[in-house]
Formats: sequence, structure tokens, C-alpha cells
Amino acid sequence: MDQTVSFGFFIRLVRKYWLTIVSFTVAGLIVAAGLTFFVITPKYQSSVQILVNRKDTNAATEYAGQQADIQMVTTYKELIVA
Repeated sequence: MDQTVSFGFFIRLVRKYWLTIVSFTVAGLIVAAGLTFFVITPKYQSSVQILVNRKDTNAATEYAGQQADIQMVTTYKELIVA
């Protein structure tokens, strides 16, 4: 009952069954990839909106800037709610 297991024993074991170890690893990888891509439906989805703002001092563009700010507030509201 008192058996010693050495590092050499594990090396011999891996050398003897290396093909089986690699085969089961590749088969598991293929099964996991198949389940992930074809069977399981995604639970989460994300989207991105990029906001661009120009800093102009021209009086003619102030109104357009105010309108852009209003749209940005609406966009921020959508981002916070989602």
C-alpha cells in the first residue's frame, strides 16, 4: 500500500497516453466551440454611440451648438436608461 509516485512515473504516463490526451482535448474544444456558436443564444448585447462636440466662438454657430447639446442630453438619457 505504500507506493511512491515519482515525477518520472508521470512523464512515462504522459508519453504513453499523449495521443489520447491530445485527442480528448481537441474533441472537447470542438464540442465547446460548437455549443457556443450554434446552440447557446447570447444573453448580452452592447452598442456604442460616439458623441462629438465642437467648441466654436462664432455667434452664428451657437444655435446649432445648443441643438447639438439638446441631442446629446437625449443621447445621455438613452445611455443611462440602457
